[in-house]
Amino acid sequence: ILLDIFIFNGSSYDRFSEEFTEIAYTPDELVNMLKEAGFESVDIYDEIRSPDQFLLTTATLHRFLAMSCLYPEVEKVLYVDADACCVGTLDELFSMPMDDYVLAAVKDGDDIVKSCKERLGMDVDSSYYNAGVLWVNLRKWNENNLSNKCMELLMKRDDLQYLDQDAINMVVGNCVKSIPDRYNYFGSLPKLSKDTIIIHYRA
Repeated sequence: ILLDIFIFNGSSYDRFSEEFTEIAYTPDELVNMLKEAGFESVDIYDEIRSPDQFLLTTATLHRFLAMSCLYPEVEKVLYVDADACCVGTLDELFSMPMDDYVLAAVKDGDDIVKSCKERLGMDVDSSYYNAGVLWVNLRKWNENNLSNKCMELLMKRDDLQYLDQDAINMVVGNCVKSIPDRYNYFGSLPKLSKDTIIIHYRA
């Protein structure tokens, strides 16, 4: 499988640019792509972020922006947090039918699912997913204008404890395909299964 890899960086460090000049999109080129798509990431960041939202970074917002500007050239994208490590094959995930789903993700821990659903006022039948690893159907994502909906939520509500993760869970609703936790394992390392594919350290 031929993969295009995009790296979202909050700042245009010279060293970063030098080390990744062989990759298709350097930081400056990604910024140009975002601007061409109608986004001014710095202005959006300043408008959304309040002083107590120290976890909301420009890289976080780039996730939403890139999902809009990459489509339709890119139909599906695997988003992986920087604190996650792939240790197995992704072939099964990439061949998974996604026509009826916006994204595929792993449910968060039971205690977090319960508390987050109550805090956010989500439907009883819904679930709550960890956003550190997302296999996204960009066609359905953009048909439903989800990037803008997520950013609007971040601007309107100050009770989103997990920020972009809360926003994604609220706007996507039940259009999520639940996948095994081997694709986003954030449990105890001593209990790590040999079938684990992505380890998420949640740093």
